[in-house]
Amino acid sequence: MIRLSILIPLILFICCSESDRNKDSVGVSYKEKHRPQFHFSPEKNWMNNPNGLIFYEGEYHMFYQHNPDANIWGSMHWGHAVSSDLIHWEQLPVALFPDKIGDILSGSVVIDKRNSSGLGTDNQAPMVAIFTQHNDEAEKSGESQYQKQSIAYSLDKGRTWEKYEGNPVLENPGYKDFRDPKVLWHRESRQWIMVLAAFNRIRIYASKNLIDWDYKSEFGKEGDPRLLECPDLFPISVRGTDEIKWILMTGVKDNAPNGGSGTSYRIGNFDGEKFIADTTDEKWLDWGSDNYAFGTWSNLPNPTKRVYGIGWMNNWQYAQEVPTDNWRGSMTLPRELRLYKNNDRYILKSTIVRQFEVLEKEVVVEPNTMDRGQMVFDISSLDQTFKLKADLSNAEEGLDIIFDNANGNALKLRFNPFDNMVYVDRNETTIDKFNENYFTLCKFPYKLGRKASRMELYMDHSSFEIIFDRGIVSFTDVIYPDELFTKLTIRQMGNNSVGNRIKFKSIDGIWE
Repeated sequence: MIRLSILIPLILFICCSESDRNKDSVGVSYKEKHRPQFHFSPEKNWMNNPNGLIFYEGEYHMFYQHNPDANIWGSMHWGHAVSSDLIHWEQLPVALFPDKIGDILSGSVVIDKRNSSGLGTDNQAPMVAIFTQHNDEAEKSGESQYQKQSIAYSLDKGRTWEKYEGNPVLENPGYKDFRDPKVLWHRESRQWIMVLAAFNRIRIYASKNLIDWDYKSEFGKEGDPRLLECPDLFPISVRGTDEIKWILMTGVKDNAPNGGSGTSYRIGNFDGEKFIADTTDEKWLDWGSDNYAFGTWSNLPNPTKRVYGIGWMNNWQYAQEVPTDNWRGSMTLPRELRLYKNNDRYILKSTIVRQFEVLEKEVVVEPNTMDRGQMVFDISSLDQTFKLKADLSNAEEGLDIIFDNANGNALKLRFNPFDNMVYVDRNETTIDKFNENYFTLCKFPYKLGRKASRMELYMDHSSFEIIFDRGIVSFTDVIYPDELFTKLTIRQMGNNSVGNRIKFKSIDGIWE
């Protein structure tokens, strides 16, 4: 349920604003074309990376990159939303505004429980935001060090913010790209740790007070041509054991598996100064085109055993051109990350958080036709907001899944047993040829026919997310059909059938 902020007293509004741009949103419709019904999207205008993910006193905070003046990137602020369940969101006034140092780019938030920064009071620990400021004028004038790190603090659960008068707290040592700090408290070394992206490297800093930072080390591959962004570093328990491993997650702006943006990670160990990866292999959190800048919530209870995160559901190849009108950008469904060990191999699984089940309702959708391995379902009653569950253990000879409508739009998935790949074709999902990079054939590795072959597909008005085998593989893509999909065809090769192994659940919307 969306609860608009029009009743916030005027004086509070003035205190939390540095301009008059943050207007209440009476009349905003969540029924417009392509508008996600159960994914978070801003009431209006542009949104990209999730920032400042923090759990505090019963609220999940999600700040995000936001342009309150247009539906393209620019004039970056921090938007703000809170939730008690990770599913229903209350959108709050803009939290952070640009100033003379620069625009507000990505960053993180911590609770300074010991008041090491001195920004709190005797009775209130400060909520401290650490973020990049980008000076657009300096960039245009040819300067190279136009990105620096600043902080701000809140004493009222993130509703109002005061910038630190000594900003920036971390000057740029000479990088054109120097941004996106993620800060955490490292209990063993009793210090704050910052990881941030410096072009193709992740630099690690430490501080006792969130203000004075010392360089410790860097992680990256020599000669890597890719621009890295939005790093995240966190400990996680290996399920069923007392072992703790560390995950270093990184946004890769280009050259992800299916082109453009993607989120990669490495598993290893961290000693308070250096991250050491177990292997040189780079792994991908999601194989789709549209799960970027994935970040995790800090300050959760049992933090190593419960890791929640969320990503921006878009791709920099076409993000500013997708065919939406007064809003642009949305988030993935919140995910839970779990780490398992099989022999000597670690497996990071990504699943939709269990809280999402409150939106699901059992429905019966029978196939209209079932002939020679082909089933056709009328899904018009589901309003393109549903969950499709399928047991694929009987489909080892191949499978096609096609969503379409009378307008000629179609989304096609082909499970190919010959190369153990899944091909995703969204070339016919819309007649609006807004960017050629959207109209490409995506693929990812997945082997059919195993006993554990299971698929859960979450379909919304402008996206779909697939979770395979309880999180071993995930795939996220945006889609923009001209009309909602009304038909599902499942075409199976071979003599076996997935027949009664197909189940549907309708999904309620989260907005009024």
